[in-house]
Amino acid sequence: MRTDSQEWEINVDNTNRPPVLDAIGDRTVAENTLLDFTLTATDEDNDDFTFSATGLPTGAELNEDTGVFAWTPDFTQAETYSVI
Repeated sequence: MRTDSQEWEINVDNTNRPPVLDAIGDRTVAENTLLDFTLTATDEDNDDFTFSATGLPTGAELNEDTGVFAWTPDFTQAETYSVI
């Protein structure tokens, strides 16, 4: 009876998937009125993450830990803003 053996290994690379921001939807706010909402996101790898934003309108704030966005546009800020 003949036998043969062979050793080999399999390497599995960790592929970190980025968090996915849930849809925000259109929002409308009157000047000098508070607009606030909470961003939500998921991470398939269950990694911790924080929220961040660049180019926010003057006076707008985003809490990086909770995802709460808050902004009271003044009378000079009437226009359409896009989130991408």
